[in-house]
Amino acid sequence: MKKELRAAKSGLKAAGVIALLASLLVLLPAASAASCAMKIHVEADPCVAAPGDLVEFTYTLTNFGTLPLYNIVIDGLGEVPDLSGVVMEAGEVEDYSLVIG
Repeated sequence: MKKELRAAKSGLKAAGVIALLASLLVLLPAASAASCAMKIHVEADPCVAAPGDLVEFTYTLTNFGTLPLYNIVIDGLGEVPDLSGVVMEAGEVEDYSLVIG
């Protein structure tokens, strides 16, 4: 009899936990749907150059998050275009060019 009672109590606890998790899952998508995500693709033209040659770098930025991006800083790629003041809406794709040489 005690084992049956324990099983019933643990079953109720498990059902309560499952109900709580289910209610949280209903609430979480609305709270966590916002995301920031960016992809950067860089191409050089020409892709082979001698020292002193002009090379045009094209930076393709894609905002594949759900929020607008602003105050964008690209670091670690050497000389990059100035993106201060740029605002990219969700889903937006922008190309920026920079000639070096």
